[in-house]
Amino acid sequence: MGIILRVLSLVVFLFTSSFLLAQDGLKHLIHVVKPGETLYGIAKTYNVSIEELMQFNEEINKMKEIKEGSTLLVPDRRAALEKEQESPTISTQADTPKSKFIYHEVERQETLYSLSKQYGLSTDALIEANPIIEKEGLKAGFLLRVPRENAEEAQVFIAQNDSLYYLHAVQKQETAYSLGKQYKITIDSLYILNPEIKAGLKLGQLLRIPKNRTRYAPKAIAAKSEAPEKTVVKTTPKVRDTVSADSDYMLYKVKGGDTFFNLKQRYFVDQEELVRVNPELEKGLIVGKYIIIPKKQEAAEINWLDKILNNAESGGEVSNVPLSGETIDKKENLNTPKIADTLRNKKPSDSLLIDTAKEYRVALMLPFRSSRYKDSLDAYSFFPHRDTEMASQFYYGFKMAADSLAKKGMRVNLKIFDTEGDLAITKSYTEELLKAQLDLIVGPAYNKNAEYIADKMKETGVPVISPLSKSVDIHQRPNLIKMVPDEAAKASTIADLLNSKFATANILFAHCSQKDQEKNVEEIMARLEPRENAFVMTMSNCNELASTRSLKEKLYMDGIKVVVLMSDDPVFISDMISKLYGLRDTAIYLIGSPTVLKSPTVEYSYLNALHYTTYEVISTNYENAEVKTFVAKFRKDYKEEPNSYAFQGYDAGLYFLERLWKNGPYFLESLNDQNKLSTGYKFEKSPEGGIRNNYFIHSSIKSYKLKRIN
Repeated sequence: MGIILRVLSLVVFLFTSSFLLAQDGLKHLIHVVKPGETLYGIAKTYNVSIEELMQFNEEINKMKEIKEGSTLLVPDRRAALEKEQESPTISTQADTPKSKFIYHEVERQETLYSLSKQYGLSTDALIEANPIIEKEGLKAGFLLRVPRENAEEAQVFIAQNDSLYYLHAVQKQETAYSLGKQYKITIDSLYILNPEIKAGLKLGQLLRIPKNRTRYAPKAIAAKSEAPEKTVVKTTPKVRDTVSADSDYMLYKVKGGDTFFNLKQRYFVDQEELVRVNPELEKGLIVGKYIIIPKKQEAAEINWLDKILNNAESGGEVSNVPLSGETIDKKENLNTPKIADTLRNKKPSDSLLIDTAKEYRVALMLPFRSSRYKDSLDAYSFFPHRDTEMASQFYYGFKMAADSLAKKGMRVNLKIFDTEGDLAITKSYTEELLKAQLDLIVGPAYNKNAEYIADKMKETGVPVISPLSKSVDIHQRPNLIKMVPDEAAKASTIADLLNSKFATANILFAHCSQKDQEKNVEEIMARLEPRENAFVMTMSNCNELASTRSLKEKLYMDGIKVVVLMSDDPVFISDMISKLYGLRDTAIYLIGSPTVLKSPTVEYSYLNALHYTTYEVISTNYENAEVKTFVAKFRKDYKEEPNSYAFQGYDAGLYFLERLWKNGPYFLESLNDQNKLSTGYKFEKSPEGGIRNNYFIHSSIKSYKLKRIN
């Protein structure tokens, strides 16, 4: 009976939240860890350092989280804390000497990269101070040692620079991508200033935005300084630019013969600074384009010839003004191609612009490679180049679309150019294209050829459509349209899926730490709308991904869990799908590329159980009545089967020719979203110029059949 009483007494003793204990004349407390408590919070409560907690509790693993119900021995310094609060001018030296480290408890979604940015030191320095990271990786609950000197320097830097930033409170439907566009700041810059947003935006979260960007969003609020209130001056901050805050600037029109060297001689500004103010100058000076020049000091005397040229071209210096959003916008407006300038601000309805008398001149530039074939060939000696088949099929489909619009009243003069897939041959058509007074150019197929034609047609304002290349560069080419979605578009479509179909779901990105996959995850995350309670995380450790146990731990939460496969490696795909299926969790939804469907080792029943969803550039439903009609007519007219290029040509012809016919000079402004026979269009104007298609067709497996969901 005595033993039972002693045991009961001990149980009651341990589960009392805290009590006093005398040891060597010092007062201590025993603290029982409550749910949600951390070492940092406990140390703060009792006015002790984390090192002291560890000193009196050797059983605590310095790198592990404390568990609910654990008992800690705590030095009792609460009296010292109360005394310090009553007499704040008295400095207490009773605390232990300042440690070389401060401690940071790792939270969910924090990464070595975000911590290195937060504390202003390299990831290698963090690993060196915490060797266990190399063995076990970074995990929530780990207590990291951060070199105090570096951390304090970083915090001082942030405090000193708060006056340079505004705070933006994240609203519903906002994304890092939309905020980047709103404030005209790169996503990378947003991440550097706000590393925590790599784990996804939260509603109401405050983001640091440079003050010189807030001219694009007047509702931003000033960042609060930690300095005493009396130092805060409530005035509207002056709009400044990061290049040169106190200088004046002027707009200058580049003339023939201008070089960076003579601009430096005249305006005392070197090439590097000009490029910083005008990023487009990385590709060199362009005659007739306006640039912004910082006015360093009195400009050098302009000779008589320069004065004549400036007057003749209505160019040269426009007024000296501080660099602001208005200056930048004015430069952009002056450099915008002149496409129906008198009508640009007024966009009428389609029906008012149809001109039945006008003949629309369209050039189709494709690599038919006709020079490879003789005038007469028998069936046995004809082995067409793959480009020939591609170009022919695209042309047949495009022509069918043109013929159908002609029956409705559109007059199309279609001129064909065989580029042979050769840049030199493409260049040889330049003069003919310029003289033809074209309304639209479709092609060339290869990226370098399409870029060259777009550059040559830029001044005329003729739209150029790149029909088959996803790698064509639309940078600084406002008249170039990329028809095939690229990697950035893939990120956009995955984000669209997650925002629309899985707005409240938990999300796990799975890949094996390849640079391109990490970049793609960043692109998707930048487009995710804020989530309140759901987690968003990445698993990029291949050893963890190979473990069913690790996957189960990551996906333990209630509710829908979406796993996004970021790798196309067939072994990775097969292994991941098998393990996810093995969890037998009906709340798991899988998103992956069309490569998943082509993997011979993936069971269709597994994909059905995982509610598999994918995204495709081309998807043809041969049960559709319109598709059946198209196939029948194609067979009749061309005596062969239509392939994917024929469908692309037909869809492009119907879409772009109809836009041209109905909108005329407003063609570039009329590219609305449409879902066509086998493809679709969702165009986005790039901030750097040019237009890209972001449309993918979303399909999901239901009842063992792949069906469109958009």
